[in-house]
Order: sequence, then structure tokens, then C-alpha cells
Amino acid sequence: MEELRIDETFKLMNKKPNLLLELFCILLFVYTIEFYYIYMDIFQETSINGSIEKNDLYVNFDQLEPKYKYDLKPVSCHASFVSEDINTTILLYDNNMIDWICGRTKFSHEDRVTKVMMKIFQKYTKRSLMLDIGANTGYFSLIAGKMGHEAIQFDLQPECQRILRTSVLVNGFQNDIVTIGAGISDAEGIVKVPSIGCDGQFPAKVNKKDAPKINISVYPLDKFLNLDGNDIMMMKVDTEGNEKRVLSGAKQFFKNKKINNAIVEVTPCCKLWEKAGINPIEVREIIGEIISYGYVMVSLWDYKIFRTTKEAQIYLKEAPFGQSDMWFTLEDDIDTLVDTLFLKK
Repeated sequence: MEELRIDETFKLMNKKPNLLLELFCILLFVYTIEFYYIYMDIFQETSINGSIEKNDLYVNFDQLEPKYKYDLKPVSCHASFVSEDINTTILLYDNNMIDWICGRTKFSHEDRVTKVMMKIFQKYTKRSLMLDIGANTGYFSLIAGKMGHEAIQFDLQPECQRILRTSVLVNGFQNDIVTIGAGISDAEGIVKVPSIGCDGQFPAKVNKKDAPKINISVYPLDKFLNLDGNDIMMMKVDTEGNEKRVLSGAKQFFKNKKINNAIVEVTPCCKLWEKAGINPIEVREIIGEIISYGYVMVSLWDYKIFRTTKEAQIYLKEAPFGQSDMWFTLEDDIDTLVDTLFLKK
């Protein structure tokens, strides 16, 4: 289903009257298809990577009554990272995070993450799988969908889940993106989550402390994906201090080199790991273990490249940042990629 851009709509209205009837028919068709998706629950039957089956972890459409306090905005701050002939504009619900993800606020380096993401999305010409763990409003997975790939979104917050599922619908990615109302961790368990709010700093910061809590399940990644399935092109992890648990829950996929790229936010500062019940040594150990499987780590803070466990662990122990993203990759041409993306003037 092709998009009908707003500016094209206004141009049509200034032409012959019979075009207005054509426009009405197009819009009627669009809304009919959306109605079908909602009430036939097409998402429940979506299968990505040959391993997602219908189960009660999916966010049902009857839970999808979006709270319209979030403005829906077109976002294209990432457009300059690919050639001009590629349309990458997405529609995103703004929970006060758009300026952050576009790198327009102090301390934000999300534009560096986006630059790597889009380079990888463009490099993989064959339709491939992206995982968005701690998806929030779904910026990265929506870009993946826009560039012709599949994605699976995970988020613990119910309101984020509603935003994610609605965003998939309004962007027309019903056959490309699956939203799962559960989290990834190193073991099966339950997390108590506020029933309202979609906070970009959750669970490190909980703004709705008085809100009723609900139980959200967490599982290792193999609950949702098979090790013998297709490779994962990109895995994004942004879980505010819980990255160790996510990486441990995906360890078998790294060990079997099923994840080609992963961008993981790490936060040595502010005792986020300790507040989450994680020893900083555990974080360095799991990262070192991943590198031992043959991955290279690139710091998106200063673009340094680490090929050995020892080098990476020393760097993280004496981290020159409070919070930044690490890129783990199997790409053969990593030196050239880093130079092209960040260092070449």
C-alpha cells in the first residue's frame, strides 16, 4: 500500500472535481484496510525469521486505544545519512524524545547510532531482520521498516507498546514489524511496570511512581527466535542499565554468530548498574565474552576499535564517558566503515 503524501493531497484538491472522488475512494480503501488489520488481528499471525508464533505475549489490538496526548510528527533528521533518492521519513509519536534521538540536545549522540544503523540497513540489500530492544517509540525499527527490512520491537512499558503498535499501523508496516509486549533478559521472570507513561529513561527513572503496576514478562531471546533461523542484521539495546541481562539472554546468538551487528547503550555512570542489581564487573565480563566469539567493538564515543577482550574491558573500566553506545560487529571492513562514517572529513 503506497503512501499518500499530504502535499500531494492538496495538489489533487486543486484539480478537476472528479479527482476529489478518486481521492475519496483512495482514502476509503486505506481506512478499510486499516479496519481489517485491527479487527482481524493480522499481527498475531505475522511470522518473522520463521520462528515467531501466535501467543499471548503479543500486544492485542483491543489494547490499542492510543492516548492522543502524543503528537504524531514526521521525522527526517536522519535523511542526510543516505543518498537523496531514498525516502526515509517516518511518522513518530513524540514523547519528548524526538530532539534527543535527532541529536539536537546536549549530551545526545543518538545521531551517531542512527548513522551506523542506516549504513548497515543500506548495505544489506536483501530484506533482513532488526531487533529493537527497549524500543520506546520505535524510531530505529521504523527506519528499518522504511528501508525495506523486518523488525521485532520489545518494550516493557504498556503505553510504549500501544505507541509502537499504533506507529506500525500509521506508517503502513503491518507486514514488516512485530511488537512484543515483553522484555529480553538472562532468565524468565516478571518485572513490575507502571501501567501509564512511556519514559525514555525507564527503568532507571520512573516518573509515574504512583501509577498502578502491572506484571510484564521477560525471557531469554531464544523464547522468540530460533538459533537455526536467519541471521540478525542488527540488534539495538537501550535498556537503561539492564544491558548485561539482555546480552546474557542473547549470548547463544552471539556465540553462534547469528547477530551480525549490535549497538548497545552502556552506562558506567550514575550507579545505574548497581541500582539494577548488576555488578559493573559482570557488564565487562559479558562484553568481553562477546568479543571472544570473534566480534569487534567500536566505541561510538570516540570511535576507537577494540579487537580483544582485554582491551575492551580496560576501556570500559576506565570509561571516558558516563553513557555511550558500543557497536559490536562481524563486518570485515570495519576500519573502512568507521573511517567513512565518522573520521573522513
